[in-house]
Amino acid sequence: MAWVDAPRVDTLVRDASEGQRTASLRQAGEWLARLHAAGPCRRMDRDFRNLCGRLRTRFAFSVRGVEAEALLKALDRRAREIGRVARTGVPLHWDFKPRNLFATPSGIVGFDLGLTKPGLALHDAASFLTAIELDRYETEVFSARQSGTIEGDRRAFFAGYGALEACDVPLLDMIEDQLLVARWLRHRAIAMPPAERVAATARVLAIRGLSGNAVMTRPGRPVRRRFLPARWSDGACP
Repeated sequence: MAWVDAPRVDTLVRDASEGQRTASLRQAGEWLARLHAAGPCRRMDRDFRNLCGRLRTRFAFSVRGVEAEALLKALDRRAREIGRVARTGVPLHWDFKPRNLFATPSGIVGFDLGLTKPGLALHDAASFLTAIELDRYETEVFSARQSGTIEGDRRAFFAGYGALEACDVPLLDMIEDQLLVARWLRHRAIAMPPAERVAATARVLAIRGLSGNAVMTRPGRPVRRRFLPARWSDGACP
């Protein structure tokens, strides 16, 4: 699609007030919900049991050393608990992050769509949520602070996107873990990766309990309940 002559959402929300940030993230969720509603596509199977094997192949030169092995072992344990899942595929953006969204007078507009094939809807959601969390930690490396909180950001996004089915909560968690580990391995493949990105990724991996000894709680996500309002859940990592 053509370039959008409007502020990018990632630069906009960094300096925005909490109210402005919340509105932008909610609109991002609404835009993604509309994109996914353009489907559904065919039924899809996703097998996570060989996830780490695929990552080893993709990042062959990065998967070396005790730290990388420990990280992949932690991810593999969670991936095997998820196992194989079947979901209805939807049209995906494939790189749904604030840097690919623009704030126009009529609302948020997505850019750089890679709609070459359908996929699991939660891939786009996980991509966005990990991106805004990492960006917050990256700015803190330079002693800068963004308005609001990580939980507030997630609540704002899901207010636009909608709550999750209970069976999809562990799947969202798994895809977020996968994206974070892949980012960490990608950094190792670069001779001089940006220090703020390395620090932010390491921090989130520790928060998720994928590195270090602590098992922390997940960031929250809303879960649908029959005949009742959605429940906000921040259950512990498996």
